[in-house]
Amino acid sequence: MFRYSVLLLIGICVAGGALAKHAAATGGQDPFTPTKLEWLVLTLNARDNNIRTKSGGTVCQFLAEPPDTTRLVIWYHAEVSAKDLEEAVTACRASFAANVSHYGWKWARVVEERSPLPAN
Repeated sequence: MFRYSVLLLIGICVAGGALAKHAAATGGQDPFTPTKLEWLVLTLNARDNNIRTKSGGTVCQFLAEPPDTTRLVIWYHAEVSAKDLEEAVTACRASFAANVSHYGWKWARVVEERSPLPAN
């Protein structure tokens, strides 16, 4: 009886080690389920968020701020006029609203931040 118990214990250890080695080897193939907020930010940032205006370029970046906020960062060149910057913000907010509406997510909210791009 003792002999069978030892063999069973060894078998369990070997099988457990093989499973652990397999789990460690998968790495990038491991399943991952993002939160709704992470998914929203991912889909928003996957678009071309370079907005060209008459006076210069802007870039929209979306960042997750749990539990339900998306920070919209508008990066702009110093030469961008206030009017063009406002149009870029409106376009980025419209993209956010369209995504939220598409998924039917009433919990999502957006806050904005305007940041000048550093001079070269």
